[in-house]
Amino acid sequence: MTRIAIILGSTRPGRNGEAVARWVHEIAAARGDAEFELVDVAEYRLPHLDEAAPPSLGQYAHEHTKAWAAKIASFDGYVFVTPEYNHSTSGALKNAIDFLYGEWNNKAAGFVSYGSAGGTRAVEHLRLVMGELQVADVRNQVALSLFTDFTDFTTFTPAERHTAAVSALLDQVVAWSRALASLRTDAKEVVRRNTECVQSGGDFALFEELFADDFVDHTPQPGTTPDKDGVRVLYHALRSAFPDFTAKIHWQTVDGDVVTTYKTYSGTHRGEFLGLAATGEHVEFETVDAMRVVDGKITEHWGVANLYSVLQQLGALT
Repeated sequence: MTRIAIILGSTRPGRNGEAVARWVHEIAAARGDAEFELVDVAEYRLPHLDEAAPPSLGQYAHEHTKAWAAKIASFDGYVFVTPEYNHSTSGALKNAIDFLYGEWNNKAAGFVSYGSAGGTRAVEHLRLVMGELQVADVRNQVALSLFTDFTDFTTFTPAERHTAAVSALLDQVVAWSRALASLRTDAKEVVRRNTECVQSGGDFALFEELFADDFVDHTPQPGTTPDKDGVRVLYHALRSAFPDFTAKIHWQTVDGDVVTTYKTYSGTHRGEFLGLAATGEHVEFETVDAMRVVDGKITEHWGVANLYSVLQQLGALT
């Protein structure tokens, strides 16, 4: 089922946003067309952006980033609940958004805002950010006034008409999240099947189905050709050398039609590999690769495999 996060973007003590977010979640939870989860930015205790690598690479070094990335990646769309501070959104929400990139791509978003002017200027700022992240922001939004929807500017007492506005917003977010599903999941699913079913499972009939006949490998391994035949030879060689060869996916990101995957390969050395006779050693090595998927077929590949580590584990290097 489609999963939508209701993201509470204020971390200020005594924030008004918590009551707003819970109200939105209560309305959403009564629906049957999607699953809704309240996600509080404050619970993730994100520091000011402290990742050295650009988020578009998906190379996260810190556990707080990995936890945040895993949570955001699990959703198909978002409803941002934002205050307005100085004609913009909260610094905490902007910082949380900036930690990630691929996890946001090809999804939908809507906005519920609050402030002296209904938080509308914060939403206009967020719409610009969403465009850069390849997020489709929907037209409907809910603007709550501190003067008319809060008693004494603190107790949330929304006008009745806002309930219908929230429902209309959710209608659009759910519809657009579903409409974008093919962009979001198809390419990723093709690469996942190749990793888990072909590389790990040895399903070479599926290999023929997943790889385009005009496939190009931009980083072929030594001794292989940069085409579909070369990949076929490599995959067979790996399974021959390591009969229990498996691949574990740690994370995947999607940028347009390119899927980047960070994974760990492992297996027991039972046959010749890179000129080395079988040693019986169990090895593990990391790989990062990018695959372009067009019309359900893998058409291009770029990758870096830590084969130096393999040679070390097999005793060929000291």
